[in-house]
Amino acid sequence: RPKVEFCSLLQHAGATKDVFTMKEVMFYLGQYIIQKQLYDQKQQHIVHCSQDALGRVLGVNSFSIKEPRVLFAMITKNLVTVRTQGNNTLCSLFTFSSYSPLFRSQSGRRTTL
Repeated sequence: RPKVEFCSLLQHAGATKDVFTMKEVMFYLGQYIIQKQLYDQKQQHIVHCSQDALGRVLGVNSFSIKEPRVLFAMITKNLVTVRTQGNNTLCSLFTFSSYSPLFRSQSGRRTTL
């Protein structure tokens, strides 16, 4: 479950609930970045967020989606794990590809910038 400020960013991108899988978090984060055009026009793997609420939430001025461990760490600091009845985590673990799924649709297709 995203913390309040991070959840509001995801809702800005179209999220309508308050508990997400990691895949859904990444999808809505990607949509937010695309809608706000925070990516670098020439190097689209770089996100400039110093002048946006995303930078405040993540605590950075910019980041690269080619650094998935760093991105994952920034995101997980803004999530609270929700457990189901079986004490299993509701948020599934997410494996980052070399180019991250940030710009993929929920169906898995890559969204072009």
